[in-house]
Amino acid sequence: MANVKPAFFERLEMDFAQYFGPMAPVIIDEKCEELGYARNEFPQQHLSQLIEKMSNELTDRNQRTQFRDRAQTLMKEF
Repeated sequence: MANVKPAFFERLEMDFAQYFGPMAPVIIDEKCEELGYARNEFPQQHLSQLIEKMSNELTDRNQRTQFRDRAQTLMKEF
């Protein structure tokens, strides 16, 4: 089972920070832990679930959709 590359999380964090600022890394770590993993050992097979959990933190539907779309594009790059 392959883990998510740190570079992916760096990019994801930058995108998520547009909505949550300096709290973005904290929220990402919390969502990883909710799925039972630390960020540095997060399996690729659970990445869609992580993106969904993160996007649910956004109360604005347009922002949620925008974030999901960007995250899906980012997943394809890695």
